[in-house]
Amino acid sequence: MDEFSKYQHLKDTGENPEHVFDIATGDGLDRITAIRMLRQVFDLDLIAAKAVLARAEGAESLGELQAGLVGALEEALRSIEDEPE
Repeated sequence: MDEFSKYQHLKDTGENPEHVFDIATGDGLDRITAIRMLRQVFDLDLIAAKAVLARAEGAESLGELQAGLVGALEEALRSIEDEPE
């Protein structure tokens, strides 16, 4: 059985990529694996799959999602810089 057959079936029954992404992450797939699933099942390129992720997570666009990552990255860098050596 193909690892993404469940999601292929959902697509075949008319589910949209965002809903299938939500189901996949609810099933425990991490974001990277869910993007791989979107690319395989829906035949999307990487940018299109990331745009689905952005919409599924409530961002208006891929740019908005990526802009939201800046704060998280800055915080992570600060915590690394604050660690004692």
